[in-house]
Amino acid sequence: MATVVVWPRSLLAVVAALLVGECALCAFIIARIPYTEIDWEAYMEQVKTTLGGERDYLNIRGGTGPLVYPAGFLYVFSLLYYVTGHGVNIRLGQYIFAGVYLLTQALLMKTLGHAALHARQPAWRIAAMMIMMTLSRRLHSLYVLRLFNDCVAMLLFHVSVFLIVCRRRWALACLFFSLAVSVKMNILLFAPALLIILLYHFPGGRTAPYLALCAAVQLLIGLPFLLEFPVSYVRKAFEFDRQFFFKWSVNFQFFAEGTFLSKGLAVTLLLGHVSTLALFTRQHWIVDILFIANFIGIVFSRTIHFQFYTWYGHHLSWLLMRSALPLPVQIATWIAIEVVYNVYPPTAIASLVLQTCHALLLLGLYLKPFPLSDIGRPRRSERLKQQ
Repeated sequence: MATVVVWPRSLLAVVAALLVGECALCAFIIARIPYTEIDWEAYMEQVKTTLGGERDYLNIRGGTGPLVYPAGFLYVFSLLYYVTGHGVNIRLGQYIFAGVYLLTQALLMKTLGHAALHARQPAWRIAAMMIMMTLSRRLHSLYVLRLFNDCVAMLLFHVSVFLIVCRRRWALACLFFSLAVSVKMNILLFAPALLIILLYHFPGGRTAPYLALCAAVQLLIGLPFLLEFPVSYVRKAFEFDRQFFFKWSVNFQFFAEGTFLSKGLAVTLLLGHVSTLALFTRQHWIVDILFIANFIGIVFSRTIHFQFYTWYGHHLSWLLMRSALPLPVQIATWIAIEVVYNVYPPTAIASLVLQTCHALLLLGLYLKPFPLSDIGRPRRSERLKQQ
């Protein structure tokens, strides 16, 4: 049973004003700023090949290369393919992605507002956090001018978080989490945190049905491809050893390309990822542990492309607010990260600034004395209701 939280009227007014402003801003951007083609045409080519009957992932390609996303991506973009007249009506696609952006913002404001009020944060600070969520130039462009599939995956993930934090609908939350993974596997960065949360709320073997649900969703969505070409589907849809292009790396431009592509760096980052996750196994609020697990994964990513900002850009104001960093440092860190993501092409200096900001925020989160929280086992009344 979710905790009842009373929202101050002033905070509700701020949320309403921000969402109205976001609607107007998205419409203005679409009307006045030219669309930039990056992956949309490749998405449509991959969808067209699949709709033509191809089931071998090794043969599904677009202008930017082979298909490297799970089958949920194909279902979502097949729908967009038909709605936009075989991908031709890009303006309509932009309005659809503006809707994805607005729904993401609304879900996050509801979820983070609920969590912040439950944590007894002052209304002015919650309002400031929400205002910061709307100020990113890069996030607006990634959603309404670039139309990346990352945006859809993150929307489905945020539905899952909303269902956990605000509704305590665990099965439905796991369903949406797995749907998000089926669109893009970066959502797996949240998986360690979700597992910890489930184990706390459903100790013993009671976690197993939720994990089985997540697995069943993946099997059902990938079934048409798994039945015919299972090896190629698993290899390409979940390509953990994928090599990225150095020139698009936002986080490691200060390395030589050979170092960037080396197995030594990959192993070092993996060890750093796992070790840092272990350091953050203290009890946190549900939102904290989800967002921190994802952020740790990003800090130790082999590469970060511009569109990866959608993975955590909306979370930065929450993470900064929850860190031990002084308020001026929080603001400066947010501004610096935003500036880095607006530097094109990526530069060595920008990468150093980004890594410094990431390390500073990670340290601030580690030093924060988090209290025992709502990740802990439910109250007895809630446990009885779940049984």
